[in-house]
Amino acid sequence: ALQVVLKGLRKRGNARPRTLDALTALVASLLEQNGFSAKETKDVMARLTRQHYIDVQDRRINAYLLPPSQG
Repeated sequence: ALQVVLKGLRKRGNARPRTLDALTALVASLLEQNGFSAKETKDVMARLTRQHYIDVQDRRINAYLLPPSQG
């Protein structure tokens, strides 16, 4: 599920969400489109933060630190 979200965020380039609420909605949408349960949204959001893929301050996203795409 995390890889699906990372791929979706990479595709968006500079059009990525700038608030935590908008990112949460996008993650839920990406997961549902790819056959995952929307219930996984909370887990994926926690992993994005825990693995430092996003830098959040006051519910705003300061930076995306995404790993390079795999092939």
